[in-house]
Amino acid sequence: MVFLAAAVAFCGGLAVAYGMNTREAEGITPGRFSLPLERTSVFSSGVLSSRATTGSAPMTFYKSFGEWTCNGTFGGSQTLQLEIDTGSADLWVMSTLQSSIQLSGHAYYDSSKSSTFEAMRGYTWKVGHSGGASGSVIGTETVNIGGASVSTVIELANNVSTSLANDIGQDGFVGLGRKSNGLNTVHTSGGTYSPQKTFFENIQGSLENPIFALYLNHGASSGSIDFGYIDDTKYSGSLVDATLVDSVYWEVNSTHSKVGSTVYANTIGTTAIIDSGTTLIKVFNDTAAHLYGAIDGAQYTSNYGWIFPCTSSIPSFQMLVGDYYAIVGAGQIKWRTVGNGNCRGGVQLQSLSEDYMIFGSMILATQYMVFDPTNTRVQFGLLK
Repeated sequence: MVFLAAAVAFCGGLAVAYGMNTREAEGITPGRFSLPLERTSVFSSGVLSSRATTGSAPMTFYKSFGEWTCNGTFGGSQTLQLEIDTGSADLWVMSTLQSSIQLSGHAYYDSSKSSTFEAMRGYTWKVGHSGGASGSVIGTETVNIGGASVSTVIELANNVSTSLANDIGQDGFVGLGRKSNGLNTVHTSGGTYSPQKTFFENIQGSLENPIFALYLNHGASSGSIDFGYIDDTKYSGSLVDATLVDSVYWEVNSTHSKVGSTVYANTIGTTAIIDSGTTLIKVFNDTAAHLYGAIDGAQYTSNYGWIFPCTSSIPSFQMLVGDYYAIVGAGQIKWRTVGNGNCRGGVQLQSLSEDYMIFGSMILATQYMVFDPTNTRVQFGLLK
């Protein structure tokens, strides 16, 4: 497999040491680093090279599930593929506590083989993404991602959903949600909420600029997550701000959509969560009807949601984010084939039990996106 490195920079070989949430961080060195990503075929894997001066971790895009993953090394020797997820705030891993059936095809963590794991007694966790995962063991461990070595809390899975077990493109998640306090799922066994910091929250104080940026270019063979800096070689024009609403998520206002040259008000939901751990763009009935009403032969089905003939023309489609219209590419709208000459749309319906839309990796595919918690904003720029 050929690795096409993103343009990255790294100051020093960033090495920082952190304790649990109750401890002071020590030895923090200001810096920046980038995690390169590579787009591969379904379930493809291999040895990826990287520039020695960047400290970058190899990353892979698995097209079947629409996920971006990076290598995370635990205790210095156990390497797992972690999905990058801006919609959650737990760092959890497949582990020896699971059944052999669930672990088939996965790398998994074994705490007995690590001299740096320290169990924290009396805690549980449970996440809901991709059908769910849960466990009753957490602890501090030395985790290295992209050259940053952090002593942080990890969560060991006892059980995962069939969907997660079948997804051999990942062996766990690294949550980069906006606020761990309210989004992380750790509780004491007595039920008291006890949130643990995210990887980004732990490393934030070590960065030149306390931000990270996503470059998830589905149209190319590589991308990156840039920590501590903005890479202006990856987007056109100027970045546009979208103010975050009061939420534990990276949630922004999105009041309108545009199909072709026609602008429509979003009448059901007017905010959206930016979630790299979700593949689809999930909108409400009104927005979906405007888009698919402009595609010949589009229909809603119980099995696949919105589908249409793969030969149909795709109109331009944009979602307003703050004051910026984010383009959704035709390749994202025409997501995948489902048989009989039909394609499933990359824009699907959000559950009416929720009051927000979800902007998954389909919208990130055309945008350079900067996550800036200090200034309560996300910035958007159209990819070059």
